Amino acid sequence: MNKSMKLLIALLAVFGLVAAACGDDDSSTDAGTDDAAEESSDDAAADDAADDAADDAAVEAMRRTFDAVPFDGRVAIGEGERDEAPMLYIGEELGSMVGQAGAPQIDIAVDPLECTNNCADNLPNSIAVLAAAPRGTLLHAPDC
Repeated sequence: MNKSMKLLIALLAVFGLVAAACGDDDSSTDAGTDDAAEESSDDAAADDAADDAADDAAVEAMRRTFDAVPFDGRVAIGEGERDEAPMLYIGEELGSMVGQAGAPQIDIAVDPLECTNNCADNLPNSIAVLAAAPRGTLLHAPDC
């Protein structure tokens, strides 16, 4: 097994096992009540802020981890173009060996926090998503 494949396996192990489920499986909600359906604008703003905070925390944790790994990584599929998203953007370089000769070159497809609302509401079933492959083998899929 070559060095790049060992690195890919390590990355997948780290993020595959870090798939964070927020909340408890026995959480319950008040779905179906009139009060739950009539959310005030203040509650909506607070929900948006909680969603943003959860997403930001996931992005920064993933970025810090990637930047500690010895590889030359590039986001091939992410959360948008650099100017449109403050998240892990398409084309962003990650890893502690960016630009260094001989570094394993890896493309990454990433969603740091899928099901953000559940995480922000302390409910189960949120997950971190990652795919990694040798440079040039993931489809470049910019936002249209």
